[in-house]
Amino acid sequence: MMPDYSSHTTFEATYFKSTIPAAVHGNVRIEKFEVQPIDEVEHAEALKSIPFWSRRVPGRFTRMYIDQTVMMTDLYEEWWSQRHAIQEAFIRGGHILISGLGIGMIIEAILKPHNSPVKHVTVLEANASVIQLVAPHMLARYKDRLEIIHTNALTWTPPKDAHYEVVWHDIWPYPMLVPEEEIDCLRNKFADCSDWQGFWTMASFQE
Repeated sequence: MMPDYSSHTTFEATYFKSTIPAAVHGNVRIEKFEVQPIDEVEHAEALKSIPFWSRRVPGRFTRMYIDQTVMMTDLYEEWWSQRHAIQEAFIRGGHILISGLGIGMIIEAILKPHNSPVKHVTVLEANASVIQLVAPHMLARYKDRLEIIHTNALTWTPPKDAHYEVVWHDIWPYPMLVPEEEIDCLRNKFADCSDWQGFWTMASFQE
């Protein structure tokens, strides 16, 4: 029986920290960083106004820079902001398409659980250096269920007769600055070959 991934406790089991090693290739840098604990007593009043998902958990994490811009991390809040796509993937299963490879966090979330109904994931990634640093690790784990294509999602054309149960677009560094014309381009492109589409925007952070 498929677990209920609408349940908060069960859904938490899809959060995995990145194991991609620190490295540099071209204009892409992956590094590890530490989040220090805060004094919850001292900051008690401030914490009352902060949503639970944005309270950074202490520990060691991974982030990816493209030039000087942080493109992705494996912080809890970043995983949480992709929860709708992860839940839809578990509800629908089948073939998932993802625009943006990043450090592979959503790939791990939907392919690593042993009872995942997802059969195959296709990833579109425009940056060759991101692929160089991340793809070998992802393909080593999920080679029979994962395809990574070096292309720009905005200009790529889906194959004839392609169909995706879920399409998730996460190709922007700042969710508050996602161009509407790019959302429209992607939405229209995949409208006839997907059952559900989502975009990493500010709406992703709304409870």
